[in-house]
Amino acid sequence: MPSQELLLQRTMLDFLVESEAGAAFAADPAAFGRQRGLEPAHGAALLRFQDRLQIYREASRNGTQELLEQFLPVTQALLETGEAWEPCVSAFIASRSLTTPYFRDILPAFIQWLSQSGWGRDAWPTLLAQAHFEFLEFLVERWPDEPRPQGLSPHASLEARLLLDPATRLVQYAHSVHLASPDQPLAPATPVALLAHRDGEGVFHALAVTESTAALLAKGQEVPLGEALAALGLADAGAALDLLQSLADQEALWGFRPSP
Repeated sequence: MPSQELLLQRTMLDFLVESEAGAAFAADPAAFGRQRGLEPAHGAALLRFQDRLQIYREASRNGTQELLEQFLPVTQALLETGEAWEPCVSAFIASRSLTTPYFRDILPAFIQWLSQSGWGRDAWPTLLAQAHFEFLEFLVERWPDEPRPQGLSPHASLEARLLLDPATRLVQYAHSVHLASPDQPLAPATPVALLAHRDGEGVFHALAVTESTAALLAKGQEVPLGEALAALGLADAGAALDLLQSLADQEALWGFRPSP
């Protein structure tokens, strides 16, 4: 049989995460503990500290919700079209997917929970992609700074490989989530490839690129650009180099690494 210490820990976790626990605890704290195997002395302690525990529960849950609202405003607006934002957050908390005490872990845990649970997917087909895109902005803006390697060329050439800032991400979505906003939270049902990066001031940008450009950006990091163009069957080398040069000028690329 579990020890009273373990049962008390489980009771407190139930109290924090279960959607209906607040009302049940407020009605009879001792009964709430008794139903979970606690001895009368622990039940009496729950009754004694009832008000403080309720404040702690609200602060904990509100803190989680407020952080999600701060960084996922479009996702929130999307779900509020069906009055489902707070139920979504409650379902996430009740899933016990958040297993650490750190606020930095809330966003990735929420995205993972949406992906694994499929919550709201049928009603809001853009939900997971929208939340992931907003998390991507959070991730790119806060990625640790790394020194730019020496010896990079600012000019694109067929002999060079391109180099991206480690914070940069190349992603694809089934919906154009970068066009959604809190006022218009439903993203167009158009597939899109995005080059997500931050500029020299640390500001996030998401540039829509074609599939061929996305393929070139990926391949061009592995082999010289001339070889990448040939492998991808892209004949217009001049246009491709001009495009890459434009991306570099916009600080979307770190630069070009000359071949040894």
